[in-house]
Amino acid sequence: MKQLRCVYICFVTALRRLRSSKGFWISLLLIPVLMAVSLLLFSTPESSPAAGIAFDSDSPSKEALSFASLLEEDGFVLMEKEDLREAVAGGEVDCGFLIPASFPEGGSSPAEEGSVRLFVSQRTSLDAFFREKIAARLLSLSAPSLAAGIAEYYGFPGREDELRERFSDRYQNGELFSFTFESIEGEPAEESGNMLPGLLSGILSLFCFSAFLLSAGSLSPGKNRALVTAMGGNSYFWKLAFPLGILRLCFTFLIAEVSLFLIDAFFPGAVPLYIWASLPWYLPALAGMEAFFAAVFPSSGVSLLPVLFAASLILCPIFLDITVFLPLLEPLRWILPPCWLYLPSETPGLPAWLWPLLSLLCLAAGYSALLLRCKFSRPWKAIR
Repeated sequence: MKQLRCVYICFVTALRRLRSSKGFWISLLLIPVLMAVSLLLFSTPESSPAAGIAFDSDSPSKEALSFASLLEEDGFVLMEKEDLREAVAGGEVDCGFLIPASFPEGGSSPAEEGSVRLFVSQRTSLDAFFREKIAARLLSLSAPSLAAGIAEYYGFPGREDELRERFSDRYQNGELFSFTFESIEGEPAEESGNMLPGLLSGILSLFCFSAFLLSAGSLSPGKNRALVTAMGGNSYFWKLAFPLGILRLCFTFLIAEVSLFLIDAFFPGAVPLYIWASLPWYLPALAGMEAFFAAVFPSSGVSLLPVLFAASLILCPIFLDITVFLPLLEPLRWILPPCWLYLPSETPGLPAWLWPLLSLLCLAAGYSALLLRCKFSRPWKAIR
């Protein structure tokens, strides 16, 4: 009974100290807030900035109308010619494309004004992205004529109808190529242009990490010198530092899971399966990292967070996987704790049980380092 009362007092004391950890709570409460903002901005499959299209003729051809319909499926906005100019100039759309009166002759036999004309302003930033979409649709429409011209040039005339029929079998809805998407396990997966899953995983990885690192100092015997002197290093660890670390792990897991459950309840399928599978081992690994930093760097949250957070934001595959362009940075990525969440998806050939095992080892190593640091904290150092 006395031991249970002692455990109760330890956890109540830890709760009171946890309440005053402002950085920890701010980082955790930002998780549901940023997830909600991400849902509002990126919950639709096509969430990229819009581009506009317009006809240069009051009576566009049947091919031009069909081409515009395909572009609307890609997220382009159909406008009047003058409205398109004003929208581009005013920044309402990123850029604009004008379909000339000669279309589709401009596709297979380029006219002076070209196949499609581009409107840009000084605010334009994604014109190359939209030009690629336009080029892909143009290729889909002009490929049969191009192939027939090549066949006629090499002495196979009269094959245009046959080639068009074959091309119509090869692609649907204007797409020249078809793709099959597979999951890591090799099972069929649905095509998705939604940025939301990547944003949710990025928010969890970065802000859970910042919550632990900002509160690492509260575990450190170096920053709690008076308590270590009064209680003794071993007693300080078991009666305050360890309960406080466990409570912090439980609250982080609770807030992260509740946020994901609410999102999944209102937006089914928005949370990818790999987040559910990675979170139970990812958070204990961060807790072990927090204990290690508390043992080695007493002021880790203040001194290390800006550098590690910025490096993780660049190297984590959240908005852009920069290691595709700079492969030399690939080994540095896995030194950063926020990138650990992506380890299973980056190494599909390794067994699934490896990550929980490494997480437990990280947790044990971190708290062992903190225990040793507490035991060897000398009173004269604490009161100096």
